[in-house]
Amino acid sequence: MPDGFALAVFAAKFSVLAAALAAAGLGWAVALGGDLARRATPCLVAAAALLAVLAYGLFLLAVNAQLGSAWANALDPVTFSWIWPGRQAQAIGLALGLGAVIAASILRIRALGLAAAMLIGASFALSGHAAGLEDGRLAQIGVALHGLAAAFWFVAPLLLWPRGDHRDASAVSQFSAVAVWVVPILFIAGVYLAWRLAGGLSELFSTAYGQLLLVKLAAASAALALGAVNKLVVSRRMAGAPSQGRRLLKLSMSADGVLFLLALGLVTWATTITGPAS
Repeated sequence: MPDGFALAVFAAKFSVLAAALAAAGLGWAVALGGDLARRATPCLVAAAALLAVLAYGLFLLAVNAQLGSAWANALDPVTFSWIWPGRQAQAIGLALGLGAVIAASILRIRALGLAAAMLIGASFALSGHAAGLEDGRLAQIGVALHGLAAAFWFVAPLLLWPRGDHRDASAVSQFSAVAVWVVPILFIAGVYLAWRLAGGLSELFSTAYGQLLLVKLAAASAALALGAVNKLVVSRRMAGAPSQGRRLLKLSMSADGVLFLLALGLVTWATTITGPAS
């Protein structure tokens, strides 16, 4: 059973990833323009960015306390000097991405929204297991691409939840048109990373770390399958029978959100609590 320090690190890291993915996803929305961009309001973007910053600060404090084996050591500068070098590049990349997405949402600069999403996605690769792999450059690229693609999907419930206006159907249609290209990247990168981080095909099935990554992959795949339902069924109902279409969309987005939070929780647990086989 993990101790209180490990659980605190898990909770903080999960919060960082969730808020950062939401911010990057909103950057995607700004970049795409149209009705998706209209729903990525500056207040929503700023809230996601602020949550990411606060969660990252709590994450660093929790890691510091864990290293010092006491909550009183959360602010210890000595132990902090040990953990900061491995987090510095990630923190800077994340901060730049969050600042850029706020600016993009205010100024409505589409290219800046995409750049922000890419920066946040890249920040995920600057620390963690992929960064620690020997000859792990390809794995880091995979993490960055996976993060960028996952952010697009993660924010779907926020962007597509029906408002009851004429933009509901067009937002779903716009999202689905891009999802056709994003889904293959997300799936292929997810499969590759599960295999690479577990250490091989055998370890993927035989170790607790690998099995958690497989369950995470299954949860994410189920969410992607719901996306196909949205494109093939819900979008048509939205056009032909809007009231029924909105009800179906609410159900779909609720299930989508639960599945992606589950996938995020599983990968956070695997990388924070379980860890790869030695």
